[in-house]
Amino acid sequence: MSLKNPYKKKHYLFLDISKRKAFVGCFYGVVFSVVFYSFLQLFRKLIIVFDALLHDYELFLITEKANQFYNFLFAFIAVYFAFSLILTYFLDTPRTFLSKYNYKVKSIINQQRLTNWIFLSWFSRLGILISLLAFGYEGFNFYSENKYIFILFFVAFYGQIWMSIRGFFKSHKLKWFFITLFITLSFSFALSQIHILNDEFINKSILSKNVLYKNNIHVVKSEVATEIVHRSLILNIVIPNEINNQKLIVDGKEIDLIDFEKSISKYWKWISEAEIPFVQYVLFVDENLEVKFVDELKKRLIKIEGRRLYYATSKLNSKEPFYYKTNKGVGVYLQNYIPYSNINGSKEVAIKILENGEYSFNGKKINKVDLSKELKKYFQKGVKSLRIYKNEKITFYEYFQVLESSKKVINELRDAFSQNGYATDYNNLNREQKKYIREKYRWQIIDEIKE
Repeated sequence: MSLKNPYKKKHYLFLDISKRKAFVGCFYGVVFSVVFYSFLQLFRKLIIVFDALLHDYELFLITEKANQFYNFLFAFIAVYFAFSLILTYFLDTPRTFLSKYNYKVKSIINQQRLTNWIFLSWFSRLGILISLLAFGYEGFNFYSENKYIFILFFVAFYGQIWMSIRGFFKSHKLKWFFITLFITLSFSFALSQIHILNDEFINKSILSKNVLYKNNIHVVKSEVATEIVHRSLILNIVIPNEINNQKLIVDGKEIDLIDFEKSISKYWKWISEAEIPFVQYVLFVDENLEVKFVDELKKRLIKIEGRRLYYATSKLNSKEPFYYKTNKGVGVYLQNYIPYSNINGSKEVAIKILENGEYSFNGKKINKVDLSKELKKYFQKGVKSLRIYKNEKITFYEYFQVLESSKKVINELRDAFSQNGYATDYNNLNREQKKYIREKYRWQIIDEIKE
C-alpha cells in the first residue's frame, strides 16, 4: 500500500467563491469603475474650468483625438482601481484554516490593499498631473510628444493586474494573459465612451464670457512682435467686428464710442498722475476689420495725449486658440499729424496700399517682397518716416502687412549696426545706445486715409 505524498499538492491557487459572490463582485466592479471614472472626469474638468476663470475665460480645448485618448486613460485607471478592490473582496476569506496557501492569498490581499492606499494617497498629485495633460500651452502636447510614457503606464498597470491573478490559472497562462488583457482594454474602451459631463454646454457657458470669442476677434499674427512690459500700466481695448453699433470694450467693460475718452479718464483715476504718460494702450483688432475704425480710435487717443499704442498679435504657427489674449504686440508711437512738405520730402517715402497684395512705392508698383527690399534701401539712405496711404475699405490685415515689413527691416538694420559697433544685439544695449541707433534708423508712421 502506497502512502499519499503530503507534499504533492496543487501548485496553483484556487478561487473558491459562490455564484452569488461572483455576481455581487462583478456588479460592484462595474459600479466602482463608473464612479471612479466619473470622479476623474469631474476633477479634470474642474481644473480646466478654474483655470479659465482665472485667465479671462480662456478655455483650452484639445482635439477630439486627444480627448478620446485621455478618456481611455482615465477609464483604464478606473478599471484598475475597481479590479484591485474587487479582488480583495474575493480573497478576503481563506478557503481553509491554516491552509499552506493562505499566506499567498494574504500576500495578494495585502498587496492590493497597499496599492489602494498608496493610490489614494498620491492620487491627489497624480490626478493633478493627469488633468493638466489636457493643456498644451506654447504648442506643447503631452499626448503626441510622450506616447511612450503612456505605453509604459499601461504596461505597468496591467502587469500589476496579471501578477495578482496569474496564480489562479493552472495552465494556458499565455492564453489567459491575452484574454484578460482583451477584457480589460475592451471594458476600459467601453467606459471611455460614456459622456459623464455635458462638455459642449460647459464650454459654451465659459466662452460666452470671453470677450475675444464672443466678438469673434482673430488678431493678426506677427514675427516681429515684442513682449509688452509693465503689465500694471496696460489698458486693453477691444474693437468688436460689429463696430457699426458704435460699441467698444475698454478694460473689460462695454462702452459707447462717444464715451471712449470718458472711459480712459476713469482708468487714469486708478493710477498716479506721473504714470499717465506711460500707459500702454493695447488694441485687439480683428484682421478683417476695416482700418478706418482703428484710425478713428488713434485720433481720439492722440487728442487725449495717449501715445504708447500696441497692436495685439499672436505668434506665427501658434496652436493656441484665437481667443487667448496675448502679451505680445507691435508698438507704435502716436504723434500729431505731420502734413507733407517739400522740405522733409526727401526724408520720407510714400506707400499706397493697392489690391491683391500690391503696393505703390514712391509711384512704382511693387509686391510685398520688393517692398522689403525698397524699404531697406531707403532706410539706409536716411529715410525717417513712412507715409502710408489707404482708403476706407482697406482691412487692418492689409495695413498691418506694411507695418510688419517695415518693422522687420528696421530691426535687421538696428541689429546689424549694433553688432558692428558694439558686438552685441540691439536688445542688449543700454538706453543711451538704443536711443542713438533709433535716431539713426528711425521708424515713424504717418497715416493718410482717403475718403
